Amino acid sequence: MAGAAAPGAKVALLDAGEILLETQADPATGEFVLLPPRLGAGAHRLSLRGSTSSNKADIQERAMQAFSVAPQVKVSNAPGLPPSGAAAVKTEPRAAEAAAAPRGQATITRGDTLWRLSRDRLGRGALYPTIYQANSGKIRDPNRIYPDQILTIP
Repeated sequence: MAGAAAPGAKVALLDAGEILLETQADPATGEFVLLPPRLGAGAHRLSLRGSTSSNKADIQERAMQAFSVAPQVKVSNAPGLPPSGAAAVKTEPRAAEAAAAPRGQATITRGDTLWRLSRDRLGRGALYPTIYQANSGKIRDPNRIYPDQILTIP
């Protein structure tokens, strides 16, 4: 989840009023990135809250989304039978490669992007905020990474 707030503002992700995650917007640009935690089954009401000071009058809720997460159902088949119906899961080759790819560090080469690095190392490009947050001291702008930078892959 990425967005913009007042430069230096504190941004919080809430579920039904309870803080899940907090970050601070970039002091120069106001941009922020949050990687929400995995939510359990049940009803959720996510919202973003931004504040520029500890004064409650300065707190603003910007967005709210209500939804439900269905419980996961484990399906088992008789021994020797292939999975069928909803239990059949096709694994993408890239996701399988990503699971086997070493995590830890990556040295950036020309043409690399956080999206591509995330896709190759974490299995999904949309997880690039994970790498961005893990390297917040090295990356000012997630759109600009440079050759020979050494980034941590969580």
